[in-house]
Amino acid sequence: MKNYIAGFFIRPVYIGAFFLCLMPIFATLYFFIGGSEFNNNPSDFWTFLYFSIVTITTLGFGDIYPVTLLTKLLVAFEVIMGALCAGLFLNACSYTISERSAQAERTKQNFEEKLKHFKTSQALMLNQDSIVSYHLKLYVLRVWTVCTPITGRVDYSFDSMLGLNGAEKFKFSFNDIRDLHKPSLLRKDSFQTSAVVAYFKELHLLISAIKDMMNFAPMREWPSLQTACLEFIYTSNSLDCSEIIIKGESTTAGDVTLGAFAAEIISESTEDPKLENTGNIVDPYINLYFLLKYSLDFCAHYRTEIDKIVNDTGPTE
Repeated sequence: MKNYIAGFFIRPVYIGAFFLCLMPIFATLYFFIGGSEFNNNPSDFWTFLYFSIVTITTLGFGDIYPVTLLTKLLVAFEVIMGALCAGLFLNACSYTISERSAQAERTKQNFEEKLKHFKTSQALMLNQDSIVSYHLKLYVLRVWTVCTPITGRVDYSFDSMLGLNGAEKFKFSFNDIRDLHKPSLLRKDSFQTSAVVAYFKELHLLISAIKDMMNFAPMREWPSLQTACLEFIYTSNSLDCSEIIIKGESTTAGDVTLGAFAAEIISESTEDPKLENTGNIVDPYINLYFLLKYSLDFCAHYRTEIDKIVNDTGPTE
């Protein structure tokens, strides 16, 4: 109730409405008192309304005025109410203007704080992204060496691998990973290191970089990217059969290694497998195949989200 009353006195529209209502109220009182209490004996309501307006605004033309004590007191009370309302109205206007100015200043300060917070978060995010993006580019290159037959490892393009900037997205089948145990043919890699070994090494480095970013960057500001990174870490760990696949390169079964035997089975595959545990020697490679496909989708989504962060100008006023 106190707040309601206080709110009445700080809103000019309420006081103005109350001021306007006083005119017909007092005019009605004068009308019921009668014209005999005033000079010139006014008799109609509209004349008393005119007198009430002239009185409350303190114009006082003098053509009508009270002649009895009761009407003099009533007129004096109306004059006081008019002066009081005028004062309250001006005070309310001043308060409203001051409050709006203060609100505008608070809004400006809040905006500047939000913008500063955003810029700081954006800088921290992009600083961590510089490390993640470095490993992500190396990782995509390793994906290409694993899922491209050795005779087709030419004309690599990062954009085409992820389908960015209008490039057609790279597609591959289970049969295409048949040369994963062969050298990558990259100039920086030795012929003793297979493409899949180098791939798993870069996968683990990428996961480590993403974990660091999630620890040190304000990922909560970009929930879509945060969710995608968490899912990538979880899915990669779930499908990671690196220990089995790498060990297969040195474990022999007769005259061939298990890795070479699995690669031969993969080369004879004519359709994509299903992700299920059959106890077959190629199960780890099926996991790898689905991990490769999923990771490329993640990398494309990651780059898209980072581009949005780079181009984001922050909150608007």
